[in-house]
Amino acid sequence: MGVNIMRGRADRRRKDRGKAILFSLLAVLALGAWLIGTEGGQKTMDTAIGSVSPLQHDALVLWEWADPLLEGGSTSAAWSFRWDAKGSAARRQADEVAAALGLPDGPDTLKENSGGEKVWQSSDTMESARVTLWYRTQTEGKGGDQGLLVLLLDNVEGTPQSQLEESYGKIEEALKDAGVSASPSVTFRGIAQSADAANQLAERAEAQRLESYSDKHTLSETYWTEQLNSVAQSGMYKVNLQLATRQDQEIGKTRLIVGVPLITGDYLQ
Repeated sequence: MGVNIMRGRADRRRKDRGKAILFSLLAVLALGAWLIGTEGGQKTMDTAIGSVSPLQHDALVLWEWADPLLEGGSTSAAWSFRWDAKGSAARRQADEVAAALGLPDGPDTLKENSGGEKVWQSSDTMESARVTLWYRTQTEGKGGDQGLLVLLLDNVEGTPQSQLEESYGKIEEALKDAGVSASPSVTFRGIAQSADAANQLAERAEAQRLESYSDKHTLSETYWTEQLNSVAQSGMYKVNLQLATRQDQEIGKTRLIVGVPLITGDYLQ
């Protein structure tokens, strides 16, 4: 029953989240290529760590860290996954990935030999996840045209871990088959068991805090830990774990938002 209630709340928010997805994508891309990829540039999506990919490794570790710290465990959280790629072949690759994932065509403003963008998005009939593929052409003079490709998998609260693994596994396979070398990231949002949940997670990660920001209701901190594969550049630091807490005045509880290597999307979602 608890899962059904969480799904109901998530369904009521999905339309608003769907409208905001593209704005979130554009906002992050405006910051530049902040994702470096996987540690040392050696572990790509094609490089397995044991029997799992770098993304799967980080997602599994994050799930384990978060499980005792969230009300309802890690299953109760909303999990999202993101892949960023850039290259001259990105438009062709975007078409191939969209076809492989069965994504219907969305708005297309691409013009031959000029900039533009195109969006593919899964239908609203999907029960627990939405897939959005976004592509934009950039003209770079002598270097030729370069394409930016962003793929987002957005899951509602209550999605089982096995279903998450199946969903992002299909996406990784589609990206690999299309020859896309992408920088992955994972974010979750959930209700914390206590106001100290972020500190407890940092301790479980044996993470070193590098940056901190706070306002009246939100605290955000970035860390480095040797236990994760992803890495991003934040100011002068390489980081791979971002923890944020926000006091939800409506329910009187702490919301925990965690991203590897950084949080993607809006803290307020």
